[in-house]
Amino acid sequence: MIIDKFMDIKTSKKNEKWLKSKGYNFTVGDIITIKTNDISLGSHIKIKVKCDVCNEEKELMFQS
Repeated sequence: MIIDKFMDIKTSKKNEKWLKSKGYNFTVGDIITIKTNDISLGSHIKIKVKCDVCNEEKELMFQS
């Protein structure tokens, strides 16, 4: 289960098209807060998760 509901990320040319398609308005280089569900599937951003079986909390890359 994903614990983090929102993430602060630094925008770049790499993620500009994806984020703008999700409705975010920004200038490249800004730090913005986005919903965790709006992170692209191949992202290397680390998020906090909790195991549904053992309840252990840890950080994983979103793509995992």
